[in-house]
Amino acid sequence: MLETSRVKGCLEGWREPVLHASSVLFWDKDWYPGVIAGALTAKFLFVWWWDPTLLSLLATTGFFLTLADYLGPKILAQVRDRQSQTSYSSMGPAPVAQSVALRFQKLTAGRTWIESPPGGG
Repeated sequence: MLETSRVKGCLEGWREPVLHASSVLFWDKDWYPGVIAGALTAKFLFVWWWDPTLLSLLATTGFFLTLADYLGPKILAQVRDRQSQTSYSSMGPAPVAQSVALRFQKLTAGRTWIESPPGGG
């Protein structure tokens, strides 16, 4: 459970976006798969239209991720209303943190298995 608390601490500034993203990724509403498909289609069409080199694509992606990481919590703190905390947003990122910690443990176990396969001499 140490991993879960560490992941939960890292996600604290991103509490509401993480909860909404997990809602979309777990398809809580019937129309979420359409939104995901539409967003991915728009992204790939833009990249196809722009036709960047690999280095430009990676640099631009890194720039936008860095910008979102810096500005996201600041903008959300200004936009959201402190009085209207719903039960959904007050439940905290515990289920998401547990899921991320579990995936990290599986990834670590897989890496350990690859580095020293069982039965190998």
